[in-house]
Amino acid sequence: MNMSYATGKRYLIRLTDVTSNLVNRRFNWSVHNQISHKLKTPLNLLNGILDLLELKQDKTDEFENSNFLEIAKRNAHRLQDSIMSIFRYINAINSPDSFGLSCAVNEIISNIEEISSALEIEHINIIYKNYDKESNLSTRLSRQSIDMILLELLGNAKKFHPKKSPKINITFDKYENNLKIQVADDGLTLSPLQLSRIFEPYFQAEKCHTGEVPGMGLGLSVVSSVIWGIGGTCRAYNNKNEPGMVIELAIPTV
Repeated sequence: MNMSYATGKRYLIRLTDVTSNLVNRRFNWSVHNQISHKLKTPLNLLNGILDLLELKQDKTDEFENSNFLEIAKRNAHRLQDSIMSIFRYINAINSPDSFGLSCAVNEIISNIEEISSALEIEHINIIYKNYDKESNLSTRLSRQSIDMILLELLGNAKKFHPKKSPKINITFDKYENNLKIQVADDGLTLSPLQLSRIFEPYFQAEKCHTGEVPGMGLGLSVVSSVIWGIGGTCRAYNNKNEPGMVIELAIPTV
């Protein structure tokens, strides 16, 4: 509104867009809450068991003590896995190309059987689309990083499958200067909100944050950080006509 010089009082109003600050603050609060929740659960159980063992040291019961030690060991490993996943994520976002320079696509395909066997996944089908198996095509990722990505994607397909026995289709598709890898399973179907947040750090697509879902929700964040770090892309979407979802990675080729 225009004001004349004769106006007795004048006010200067300055408006600042604080949306990004509020979003970052909310995200940091969510991250801190998730870390606290995931680490406290096994830590509290571990400390509780150790306190019980200390109280019972004069009343030896081998069977009961053995059970207590097994629970303590299980939660110690759970705590260690959570902390190590945080370190892997930090390393990935700080050094996305630290895993190496290149890996032949044929080597990736040959490793799938070994990885699926280690994860005890029986049903895996490999599909070739616009890709010549006789070519010497390589990706801008090392075998170590590719193995890490496949372990994460196939491991998730099994871990979150209702029967822990997924049927997985892995499609290799060459287009332009990228290799597109699609990993499709027949497990969970996610909501649009879950799909939009699936690559966020510390996000887990579970209905209730009970702390019982293994891991920190960092696996796909590590995968996306590595892929984005070399100029690739990541997508997640549900299967069209059947249960399950697809993780699609576009990896630049050498």
